[in-house]
Amino acid sequence: THTYWAPNVWALYNFCDCAAVVGARALRAAGLVADGGWLASAAAAGLAHSSGTVEPEPHALLPSVNPAFTLLLTLALNAPVLAAVWARPSRRPFGDALCLVSLAAFLAGWHVHEKAILAPLLLAALRALDGPRQLRAFAMLAAPAHYA
Repeated sequence: THTYWAPNVWALYNFCDCAAVVGARALRAAGLVADGGWLASAAAAGLAHSSGTVEPEPHALLPSVNPAFTLLLTLALNAPVLAAVWARPSRRPFGDALCLVSLAAFLAGWHVHEKAILAPLLLAALRALDGPRQLRAFAMLAAPAHYA
C-alpha cells in the first residue's frame, strides 16, 4: 500500500503491519523464528510505510491493498447509507447521508490527504444546528479531526 497521509483505516492497517514486523524481529532475536520461513522474511523486511513517499510499498505480513479494493470498500461502506436515502428521500436524511458518504470516502479511500476530513466536518457542523443528537455527532467527529 501507499504510505499513510491521513489518519484513516489504512494508517491503522500499516501500523498493524509495522507492529507485526517489530514482533517478528523480537521473536527472531529471541531465537524463536527459524531461518528461511515466512516470519523470518517478514522480520528482515523494511518499514517503509512511514517514509513519507507516495510510492506503493508492499506489506511485510498483511496482504497489500490496491486502489480497486479501497474503491470496493468505500462503495460497501456507502451502500447502506445510499439505500436508506433512496428508500425515504427527504432533506434531513440527505444531509446526514452527505456527511456519512464523505466520511466513508475519507476513512477507506486510497490516497486521502489529511485535509479531506474537512468535508465531513463541515457537513456535520451544519447538521449540528438541528439538535443535540447532531451536535453530539459533530463533537465526536470534531475531536479526532483536530489531530488529522
